[in-house]
Amino acid sequence: MNKKPAEEHRSREQGDIAFLWLGETLLIPHMWPIIEALAEARRDIQIDIWTSTSAHEALLKSWNVERYSNIRLRRSRLFRDVPSAGLGQNIESPAKLPMLLSLLPYIAGYKAVVVAEQTSLWLPKLLGRFTRLIPPFIFTIHGIGPIAHGRWKRLLSASKALVCNEILCQELRDLGMAEDRVEITGYAKSAFRQVTVNRNLFCENRPIILYSPHWQPARSSWPQWGREVLKQLVTDGRWNIIFAPHQRIVETDDQLVSFLRNFGKHDNLHVDLDSFAMVDGSYTRMADVYLGDSSSQVVEFLISSRPVVLLQPPAMTHLYAQKAGYNVLGETVTDASRILDAIAEAPEKFAAYKEAQKAFADSALGQTGPDAAYRAAEIVAGFADRSGV
Repeated sequence: MNKKPAEEHRSREQGDIAFLWLGETLLIPHMWPIIEALAEARRDIQIDIWTSTSAHEALLKSWNVERYSNIRLRRSRLFRDVPSAGLGQNIESPAKLPMLLSLLPYIAGYKAVVVAEQTSLWLPKLLGRFTRLIPPFIFTIHGIGPIAHGRWKRLLSASKALVCNEILCQELRDLGMAEDRVEITGYAKSAFRQVTVNRNLFCENRPIILYSPHWQPARSSWPQWGREVLKQLVTDGRWNIIFAPHQRIVETDDQLVSFLRNFGKHDNLHVDLDSFAMVDGSYTRMADVYLGDSSSQVVEFLISSRPVVLLQPPAMTHLYAQKAGYNVLGETVTDASRILDAIAEAPEKFAAYKEAQKAFADSALGQTGPDAAYRAAEIVAGFADRSGV
């Protein structure tokens, strides 16, 4: 990406590139490294970030976004003030379709619009034939695993899709997306720097276990084993435990919050159901052992290889871990009586899995670190450099 001097930057009402931050907070760490890389490398490109709530806006301001003269925060017409939300707390987002429709008068002049969720792709899908109204949309996929949602044809309305690996690239091609519209950039989220918590969560310095069950019951250890897992770990006392399940798990277990309230506080247990640390990489970076289910969390954990213990209760009907090859990452426990021993033995057995973990992570994540964000930013900048768009 060719850098241009800051003095070439012009302040103007209509920016060059728009980023839509209208959805869940889990999308933010996937987008911010791209924005940051673009803002630093191309001072001549005006970046507008459209937010839907004060919670989104406050998070950006906490990162000193004002230091970038070419980033401007803009509020959608249906912007909602959420003064009670903690910094980065997962909140209920406003309805996306009305929010998108309210932005229609404002997005026509952009060279491109970057999004990380599929709802926004309804605009180019339904109105794409009206090219004066709808600029090119760039979709950056925020997951690592297979595109189970690939049957939704609105993916094909993106002018460009940014993916982290060849598997996702091929899935989009199989769906019908032209080869030149899919780009492998690597995992931009791995360049996210604004993590919120560290090992000082705990009073005593013990090894840290991250227990992160999946939210879908068919793929999750939580419904059958989860409560007992927490009881065993807390009582055993050898480890500090972070219980940070997928944010959507509260949708499938309406008793979860009451269970945790009755479970009480323990010095070696940190529970997180809705903070930004759940999605910003804080826990996957600090933990010593990953315990849980197949998800993008375990792949993010493997950016730096460490012991992994996967749980597979008898009632887990969707054996995604086996089908996707996760069983090479560490021991897969199928008997609840084996859980504590498997965790205790995981560091000793780690050497046997380390090479397979690295190969798996390289295949799933592709390029990691700043280079991944820089590559994605380079592609976005290419749209800003087009003439006659």
